[in-house]
Amino acid sequence: MFVEKLNRIIESYPPELKFLLVCCGSERWKAEDLLPDINWELFLQWVKRHRVNPHVYQFGIKNSLLFPTEILKQINETQKVNTQRMLRLTGEMLRLQKLFNDNNINNIPFKGPALAYQLYNDPGMRHSIDLDFLILPENFESVSTIMISEGYKQINPDFSLSPKQKKVQLTTIHHANFINLKVGLSVEIHWRLITPSTLLPDSEKLFFELTIPKQPFAHIKSELLLHFLIVHGAKHKWNKLFWLYDINEFIKLNLITECNYFNKLTVLFKDDRMVNQSFRLSELLFHSQIPSVLKQNIYPEKLILIALIAIKVTDEKLFQNNIDKIKWLLYLIRLKPGFKHLRSSINAHITNYKDWDILKIPDNMFFLYYPLRPFLWIWSVFYRQEKKA
Repeated sequence: MFVEKLNRIIESYPPELKFLLVCCGSERWKAEDLLPDINWELFLQWVKRHRVNPHVYQFGIKNSLLFPTEILKQINETQKVNTQRMLRLTGEMLRLQKLFNDNNINNIPFKGPALAYQLYNDPGMRHSIDLDFLILPENFESVSTIMISEGYKQINPDFSLSPKQKKVQLTTIHHANFINLKVGLSVEIHWRLITPSTLLPDSEKLFFELTIPKQPFAHIKSELLLHFLIVHGAKHKWNKLFWLYDINEFIKLNLITECNYFNKLTVLFKDDRMVNQSFRLSELLFHSQIPSVLKQNIYPEKLILIALIAIKVTDEKLFQNNIDKIKWLLYLIRLKPGFKHLRSSINAHITNYKDWDILKIPDNMFFLYYPLRPFLWIWSVFYRQEKKA
């Protein structure tokens, strides 16, 4: 019965989304059957929404007759722009990495162009809007100084932190954002891979231990990298298909050669719900052939259902209101069992940069941010609505 429900949701996808899935390798439908019902402008919106233009572009090269000439032209132009941006990001990533290395700062570029090279050997095969570096927490101040000296401005937070705020930042938040307006590039500096940390506990240490130096980029051990990508996509409900496409690519290319080690990591991270969620979604949408040895005995039916619905939600309806944010927190808690994860998920949202910016509280009374959180949240919602008006 549940499988039938999942299939009904997938079959309720609009024809433009179904055709997009076909372009990304799905075999659920025949392209020719979908073409009469496709609104091509809507199709382009779905391509942008799911950030899969590189894969649609590759499909279009082999199946150009399926597309109107003007639509194919727009896809090709978008891919040209994407490739140029990814090459710029690649160059900046190499430059920053050298700066960090020259200053004896351990760092690992991940996601973005680094992942594109490791997974596709082609920076243009992923759509990224920024760079991501993993560093050690104790190096953040040094990295921040380097970024500012290189023309970057910290934008999240965009104000100076007190000693107590800096301490809380490193324990409950996982990254800071920097932007260089002159070159139009943004960089995320991570001291943790993800928040809440219980989603992928102690993984940062493994990243530094199991990353192999290579040219031009470091090579993160495939089994570990796949776990990170699964947890990252699961946290975001897989609401963008390019995350799931990466998972499918790992399976299709047989990059997981040490299945026992992958399973050991599943036990270590206790992320079996998310692993099975991602694998089941890959099977349903891309007919991925998941090795049976990788499958867990836990089938998170509700999590799979939530993700399939999130995939068909348009961008403007994602987190449309604050009720959606509360639902997302409840979903986040559901990703892993146990009180520790529950507490970590709540703590990650109990205070933040916005609160510290709205109300200045001395460090010796920092604890007041916690009981004041609901009132600060209401104020931030009201203030944002006033500004929009």
